Amino acid sequence: MQRARGAALRGAGGPGRPGGTGPFPAHSRGHRDNLEGLAAAPAPEETLARCEVTILRADKRIRRLRSAVRLAAFSLAVFLPLGALADTVILTDGDELLGEVLSLDAEKLQLKDSYGKVLTVPRSRVRRIVFEATPPPLRVEVRIAAADDEADLLVNGAAVLERVAGLGSGWVDISEKLGGGNNQIRILVRNQRSGWAYRWELRVNGRVGVFSCGQIGIKGKGCACCGIDGAMTGEISAVDPVWLFVDRAAGTAEVVGR
Repeated sequence: MQRARGAALRGAGGPGRPGGTGPFPAHSRGHRDNLEGLAAAPAPEETLARCEVTILRADKRIRRLRSAVRLAAFSLAVFLPLGALADTVILTDGDELLGEVLSLDAEKLQLKDSYGKVLTVPRSRVRRIVFEATPPPLRVEVRIAAADDEADLLVNGAAVLERVAGLGSGWVDISEKLGGGNNQIRILVRNQRSGWAYRWELRVNGRVGVFSCGQIGIKGKGCACCGIDGAMTGEISAVDPVWLFVDRAAGTAEVVGR
């Protein structure tokens, strides 16, 4: 029985033997077929070309991914409160770097990104630089020119001038107290006798606007506005505010609704 089983195995061919059906090629027709398959395989030059194409495609995908990451970082930087505007460095491969250009010479460019990291880029990789225009300076000043009897001036609820009487005050710079968008400027008057009146001035980059009501020191010529009698005494805080719209990027400030 064992001899018959061994003969059967020899006739069928074990793994790796002639006539076998295992995972290794047989040393007869199977071996010849394997050699023919090798002859039909692509030449090394063709294989190399295919590898180069695959590498180029992968490199393009990596570049697109890097661009997407930079775009995401830039989008985040746009919505974060950054103090400086961004310059754009365009590289020879089409990529763009955003930040503040610190230095540029014949060998390298140094750029500070939105996270404060300083990047060094070889000059040979730089195709073009687009510098963000520096916003013009914005200077906004106020003063109380006269008040009857005395007045405070408030910017966004905070007093910048207090208890100014008689011939008024000097100019006060409120540029740093203003935010982007609408800002409220309000006058508060204190009157002890007779009529009440005020005059205050706003100066934006040298241009002066005047806001006044009533005639100072003249009986019967007090301010009659906002539903308030011109002879009212005490603290008068119901005077309509002035709204100032500030655009720091443009370096402008404009009175709204006047």
